[in-house]
Amino acid sequence: MDAKKFTINTLLGFVLISLLWWLPLFGPMIVGYVVGKRSENAKYGGIATTIPAITFFIISYLISIGYLIIPVIAFPTNIDPSGILRYINNTENAIAFYLGNYLNFLKYAPPYFAIMIIFGIVGGALAKPQQEFRPKKAPQLKEYRVEKPKGVHPLIKRAMKQKKQEEEYI
Repeated sequence: MDAKKFTINTLLGFVLISLLWWLPLFGPMIVGYVVGKRSENAKYGGIATTIPAITFFIISYLISIGYLIIPVIAFPTNIDPSGILRYINNTENAIAFYLGNYLNFLKYAPPYFAIMIIFGIVGGALAKPQQEFRPKKAPQLKEYRVEKPKGVHPLIKRAMKQKKQEEEYI
C-alpha cells in the first residue's frame, strides 16, 4: 500500500470517528470496518484504525481528567423576555451532561477503542484487492469445422457392391 492511500485512509478514520463518536458501540465498528475495507489488507487496516483510535482515546482522557475543558457559557436569563437564552442554556447543559456521561462511559469501557482496531483488522481481512474485480478476458474458442465427406462413404460403397453381387448371383 502506498503512503498516499494510507494517509487518506487514516484521515478518513479521523473524520468518521469525529462524526460517529456519539454511537457507543456501533460508531467504532463502522469506522473500523470502513477504514479496514478501504485498506484492502488486515495489517494496514489495523494500523490505519489504530492511529485515530489512540488519538481519540487520548483526547477523551484529557477531557475526562480536566486538562481539556469543554466551555459552557451561561447567559443571564433575567434580561431575556423571549426565552431564547434560557433555551440555549438548557441545550448547552444537556450537551455537557451527555458529554460527561459519555466520558464516564469511555473511562469505564476501554475496549471501546479496541473495537475500532479489531473491526479495522476484520474489514481489511474481508476486503479483496480491486484487481480481482476486473473482468478477465474470456478465452476464445477454437473453431472446428467438420468436413462433409465427398461422395459415398467407403463402407456404404462396399455394402452396395456386395448387395449388387448377391443380386447378380441369384
